[in-house]
Amino acid sequence: MDLLKSLKLKSITKRLGSIVISDDRIDCYVDNDKLRRLIEKKNNLLSLDSSDKKIAYGIDKPITYHISDYSFDGIVISTTDSIHFSNCTFNNEVTIARANQIVLENNNYNNSSNKFKYNDRFLIGANIKEFILLNDNYENEGEDYRVDMKVKAESIRFSNSNVLTGVGALNLEADEVTLENSEIDSESTLIQSKKVNIDDSSSISGSRAVMIYSTEINGAYNVYSPQKIINGLKEESNKKTSHRVKKND
Repeated sequence: MDLLKSLKLKSITKRLGSIVISDDRIDCYVDNDKLRRLIEKKNNLLSLDSSDKKIAYGIDKPITYHISDYSFDGIVISTTDSIHFSNCTFNNEVTIARANQIVLENNNYNNSSNKFKYNDRFLIGANIKEFILLNDNYENEGEDYRVDMKVKAESIRFSNSNVLTGVGALNLEADEVTLENSEIDSESTLIQSKKVNIDDSSSISGSRAVMIYSTEINGAYNVYSPQKIINGLKEESNKKTSHRVKKND
């Protein structure tokens, strides 16, 4: 990489870490000390907007930021690019204001608030093109608190992942929602999507209710709840089952 291009890319990525260029994208492997200073300066706002600088510098490849082994104490995320979080710990609320792609892999989720307010969300996201849980357990690692999730994206995919213990409400809205070797077992789940895919190794369970609104549902037989409502029609109650899919299955 020539010196001028290197300086341009460092400027675009806020000098957060080492940069690797491939044919189809730019990967930035974030240094945690630099990340900490940026988040503290922005009062827990992780803002990574590269649009104007990419245009100015003639850079047209998408950027993926890789963040690993970092502990967040409440965070607001806004990016025009993509972020891959792995082996991180999220304490308290996570808000995703916008993103091209968010990948959550093998993280811990702790709601350490002193009080939990009804209808609060641990993770809330909107204006996301692609939201992915990958080899992840989205469950409450703290005590006596729920980890609710409300995400609106163009595409939502759970791959080899679980949404389990301590999860209250799960609200997913997308053009397409896909479960691959994954399990949802929450109090209540609401999915609003043009297309819902639940493969044979996946299931959705709700101790209170599961509601799905979609023009195309593949795998609805893998939905279990005393209140199973498909497109507004209540189906015959079936027993809630739980079989916990293992990450390495």
